Amino acid sequence: MQKNLEVRSGPNYYECQKDVLSSLEERLSTLNYKKALWIHGKKSLEAAQPFLPQFHYIQSLFVSYEEKCSIKERDRLASKAAKFGADVIISLGGGNVLDLGKAVANVVDCEVILIPTLASTCSAWTPKSLMYKDGQFHSALSHPKQTLMVLIEPRIILHSPVAYLRSGISNTLAKWYELDALMAKEENKTYAMELAHQIAHNSHTLLLAHGKQALIDLATVKLSPSLLKTIEIIIMGGGIASSFNSQHETATLFQNSISLNASSPLLLGEKAAYGIFIQLALEENWDEIDRILPFYRQIKFPYGENIEMIEKLASFIAQDKRVHVLFPSLTQQEAADSIQALLHHIQQNERVPVL
Repeated sequence: MQKNLEVRSGPNYYECQKDVLSSLEERLSTLNYKKALWIHGKKSLEAAQPFLPQFHYIQSLFVSYEEKCSIKERDRLASKAAKFGADVIISLGGGNVLDLGKAVANVVDCEVILIPTLASTCSAWTPKSLMYKDGQFHSALSHPKQTLMVLIEPRIILHSPVAYLRSGISNTLAKWYELDALMAKEENKTYAMELAHQIAHNSHTLLLAHGKQALIDLATVKLSPSLLKTIEIIIMGGGIASSFNSQHETATLFQNSISLNASSPLLLGEKAAYGIFIQLALEENWDEIDRILPFYRQIKFPYGENIEMIEKLASFIAQDKRVHVLFPSLTQQEAADSIQALLHHIQQNERVPVL
């Protein structure tokens, strides 16, 4: 494996509790901020409105994003921030909006505060932005500066769609399988690597224990210990696991590969659930697939579904250099055979139709 691995820390300040936003203006005033540009989506602003404080001393400008996080959208929002004279960016929304906030703050050279309205990714924790071009994933942009604050008002997430929490669970589980496979190939493990590995394992264990109950509680609008724990695991646990940055993100690769299927209605995290199985199939780890199949069924992860363009998917996996870190000699035919073997294995065990 390559040795130039990088570990990035989390936000300067993190808090997850009810009424965490009530003291936001006081926090900003203490840091001598005068003008805040709020980046948000329409639905995210509506969801957060009951919990947002009224500012009396700090000027605010609310701007809705218009498209996925891209260079064009970043620059449009950065221009508004500069004209307004913003000295702090507050990004309110899901992963796309949070990534935009980080990217905009980097361009205008100011601090950013992130307020997630979904628990679907670890975007609130990591100093990166997933950039899109023409609506398609293009690259991951790493920012030199950490986020100033991450503030989670759990009652906002309490009213979010269940599918996004399910997506966050699979995203976080994928990080464990990806990181565990990478660490098995690492000869000289640093303490930071081992710490990230342990946190990813802990996140995996806790999600298997609390994930189902968290989804039930979200569906019934119950702010339970299981739901709170699951929210923090997705955002914090997934974020810390991502601090092990070898730039060989296997599960992320798989979900992006599967997203080539334009007809799929699945969220990226739901595609990551399939990515876990594809990775395990390539490893021929059928025992682990059998072990987590009941969990997949309980929380309605996708598995065994009919995936179109399987040859294109196999070609994409086989040709990407990141996959070759785990599977150095993988060919397109071997990738296709593994996916077909996966579907056949699931059919035998679960009686799910295959291609």
